[in-house]
Amino acid sequence: MKQDDRQIVHAIRDGDSAAFTALVEKYKKMVYGVILPKVRDFHQAQDLTSETFVKAYLSIESLDTPEKVGTWLCGIARNLANKWVCREKRDDLSLEGLLENTSESAHKAQLLHISAAEKTPDETAEHIELRQLLWRCLISLPDISSEVLILSYIREMKSAEIAKFLGISRTAVTTRLSDARKRLKQEMIRMVENTIENQPLAEDFTEQVITEAIKRGERYLADGNWKNAREQFQRAADVQADYAPAYRGLGMVAGGMIEAQLSLPDGMVDITLIEEACTELARAYRLGARDADTVRALAYLYHQFQRCEEYVDLFWNFAMTTDDFSAGFDAGCKSIAEMQEPCVNDHRRSVNAHETLLKRFDGQITLTDQLESYFHVFDAYRKVGRAAAWLEQTEHLVEQIGDELTLMHRALYTRERGKTLREWGCLREAADTFETFIDWLQNTETVDPEKQAFLIGAQGDYLHLAPTYYQLGEHQKVKALLAEAEANLEAYFAERDIVLASITDESEATRKRLDRIYRNAGDYPTGGSVTDIRNWLNRKYFIAIHIATTCLALGCAEVGEGEAAIRLLKRTAQHWEQHRDYIEEKVRVWSSGGRIMAWLAAMTLKFRNDREASLEYLKRAHEDRRRAARGSIKRFFEEDDAFEPVRHDPEFLAVVNAPVVSQ
Repeated sequence: MKQDDRQIVHAIRDGDSAAFTALVEKYKKMVYGVILPKVRDFHQAQDLTSETFVKAYLSIESLDTPEKVGTWLCGIARNLANKWVCREKRDDLSLEGLLENTSESAHKAQLLHISAAEKTPDETAEHIELRQLLWRCLISLPDISSEVLILSYIREMKSAEIAKFLGISRTAVTTRLSDARKRLKQEMIRMVENTIENQPLAEDFTEQVITEAIKRGERYLADGNWKNAREQFQRAADVQADYAPAYRGLGMVAGGMIEAQLSLPDGMVDITLIEEACTELARAYRLGARDADTVRALAYLYHQFQRCEEYVDLFWNFAMTTDDFSAGFDAGCKSIAEMQEPCVNDHRRSVNAHETLLKRFDGQITLTDQLESYFHVFDAYRKVGRAAAWLEQTEHLVEQIGDELTLMHRALYTRERGKTLREWGCLREAADTFETFIDWLQNTETVDPEKQAFLIGAQGDYLHLAPTYYQLGEHQKVKALLAEAEANLEAYFAERDIVLASITDESEATRKRLDRIYRNAGDYPTGGSVTDIRNWLNRKYFIAIHIATTCLALGCAEVGEGEAAIRLLKRTAQHWEQHRDYIEEKVRVWSSGGRIMAWLAAMTLKFRNDREASLEYLKRAHEDRRRAARGSIKRFFEEDDAFEPVRHDPEFLAVVNAPVVSQ
């Protein structure tokens, strides 16, 4: 049964692409007829006709009166044509000037009816010229007269139909038709009619719709306009099935909505959104959206909502199949890291996968990359009894890298080496390892905003020197070391303020000075402006100070200095709130606001036996919905011995078991 305009529009809104095809077939020549007299160019009119339907398709929800879809299309077409004309600034030619040689009109009209086979080369050229002349005659008419004239000779539209389509009275149509007919001969009318009939819609119309929909969707997505972004991406998916960018967009929209819900202290994440985001992004990945952003977005969702096997498999598949060696190796390192606890808890698998990863990227990565990969699987090597092999292989890499070893990698190597020696009971050797690193830090000329953070960590962190002295029973050394570490922390704050205050202008001299000082520091913005360097220093200092303060607090707790630990953690929490824009993305997994509050909950219970304060801190920890959704706060409560006295307390259990995801 033939559908009327209202039915067609409703069908399009329901995702029926066949209905849109019907709309195009019904109105494409009418739209073309409106555009043609304005732009005076067949090909441009064809392009603008396609653009009219692209815009109509993507904006169909805004049409309040579906029965007037023809008039609506006419308005879109006119607007596009007028904009094009304004851009092109076309010059009109008068009818009088075009038809000066009226004595030749009869000959030219007769020429139109001669077949191509009968024409001589000269006649063919003249035929082309005549077609152009006829067209110029038509476009010399007022726009509205040209519109009416063309529409009248397309499928012989009646005056009532033209009036409805153009939104004018029937009398106006009759008057304009009469005027137009007087000014052009019938031969010219047939020529224009035949020309229009032979103009097909652009072959790449579907591609235009999809491209425009994706562009619009990306703009809406960037603005956080989830509803409109989703509509545009869904349009693209409806027009062409299995189009990866459309499903990627749909997944990104759902992911953005999830992030918005997680940002609220008491927000609940809609489980259907989680399924939607994961399903659409996974489909986009299968269809070929293998860019790093898509992979990271999907992996984040898997990790955030404890879909550990899917997280591991995604990153591993990407690492084993991508041609982007840098992104692939990074993904592989993330995968093998999560094969350990608390995610998959398969340490043998992690070690085997690490060896496979190194073989896969052999010759494609640097020695530093290889060394960094070992830091991701330190615990796995220990758990399977291969700590000695880990030490031997990393020591060999450190020797090969030599002076090119970064400050960060030297610190990580020192930490893991000392930790292994402590676990083996080699406390003095562990202390020697940390002391050697501290001496090197204090004597090296390396300039880096993170240098003091590594020094404080080596002195007071719960994995470094102070706890090692504590195990050796050297308690006076512990107190002296912690006092020195805290003094270094105060000096660190002062260093940051002095450095930032020294950047007083944006001159080239200042930029060169900063280049000389920091060019060897990790991720220095080489080639950046003074503003870029200042922002880099801001971020580096705020992140490093945050980590250093947290590490020192945990070290104090490890050696029984509970009050110092609580005081430092409160300072960390304050620093977090003041500067979270600088540090949130970098450290939110390890030392976010929620994790700090969880530590405070444990320490106030352990060192002060303050149940009420502990419960309040735990509630504040749960306001960090990202950590709560990941289950890390609940896991921390279940595993930290400090919570043993309240392990079965109903109030504490109500907090840690409070849902974040709707069921």
